[in-house]
Amino acid sequence: MCSSDLSSGESWTASRPSLARDAVQLSPELLGQNAFLQDLDRELERALQADPERRHPTVREFWNRIEPILKAAVAKAGPAARTPPSTGVGPSGLAPNARTDVNRWSVIGFSTRPPIELSRPVARVLAPAGTRTLRSALVGGDGTMMAVGPAGFGRWDGASWSDLPAPPGVEPRAVRGITRTHDSQIVVFGDRGLASILTPQGMAEPLGSPMPDLCFHGALCDPSGVVTLVGERLSREAGVVVQLARGEPPRIRFVEWTPRLRAIALLASGVVIACGDAGALVRVALPELTPIPWECTGHLHAIAPRPDGGASIVGSGGHALSLSQQLSVQLEAVQTTRDLFAVDLGVDGAMWCAGAAGRVMRRVRGVWERIPVDASVTSRFTEIGPTNDGVLVVGDDGLVLEVRQAG
Repeated sequence: MCSSDLSSGESWTASRPSLARDAVQLSPELLGQNAFLQDLDRELERALQADPERRHPTVREFWNRIEPILKAAVAKAGPAARTPPSTGVGPSGLAPNARTDVNRWSVIGFSTRPPIELSRPVARVLAPAGTRTLRSALVGGDGTMMAVGPAGFGRWDGASWSDLPAPPGVEPRAVRGITRTHDSQIVVFGDRGLASILTPQGMAEPLGSPMPDLCFHGALCDPSGVVTLVGERLSREAGVVVQLARGEPPRIRFVEWTPRLRAIALLASGVVIACGDAGALVRVALPELTPIPWECTGHLHAIAPRPDGGASIVGSGGHALSLSQQLSVQLEAVQTTRDLFAVDLGVDGAMWCAGAAGRVMRRVRGVWERIPVDASVTSRFTEIGPTNDGVLVVGDDGLVLEVRQAG
């Protein structure tokens, strides 16, 4: 499994995730199958042990323990739980093989295959630079993407880009980011307080009243339907945190010790962390915002939770921080001094990040090792995400890079 920031003497101080407790979020194959849920929870508990010696020694062994349980659950559930209703549509209300503009707005899914080895990673360019200007993208497990830039929305089908019509009421130039909700919808956010849910039909539903004095740079969608956005106040230099829930007024808190917050993530323990400019690292538990101290002030651009309960954070000048479950911060060695803008968990169980000048890095035993990329690639990578076969990296110039196992 991934390396941990916990010593063997430390203990887990918050409740572990439990499939049995979160049954409402389960797939149909697992609903009501308590025996299988208990078996899965037992393996999850082992994987999240504070003492590394008590965990599964590798990601592969973890998968080998849970795969038979999942297969048995599917077999017992029978075809009724595995087959969609006979409406000819998928879970998002779309025909699974349709090639219409409506289907192109369906949500991009996560990687669904078991963990794979990437011991010999090789990078290759799938789309050259200059194809379009991008600000944000969602990477799918099948290697597809949905993206947005000042000129509009687009979809990557694994081989080429195609345009998507802008949802009514959403100006592409105002969109700073795009993310998923837990119920398979898409959220766009950005300038002038933009925060809207996109339906599979490409319509936009605003999450709240306009907030023209705010600009959002990051968003977190939790299972309860609450969307927490982070960004900046435009009329006076300050970061901002806003929580939006349907039918409720927005909860707004300003962060005076940073000009802007850029990203936000939910840790396995349930703790929410935001990061931003001037070294801002904040625990978010509205109405409380608690700064997390560390010794530097470099800008922090992205954060992603790790399987060990902590988080990886990257930023300017090649900064890479390890945040433990106890919210202690440690600087990690990085084989670059270039700015880093994106970080995520790869399908191989390791953390990956990307940044300026074509830099792609992988975290191995607490060190961020540089992945060889062709010298002609100088793109500013702003998005990275796992696929079923490796990692997909996206530049703000439209370049698409794939990293997968050699051979």
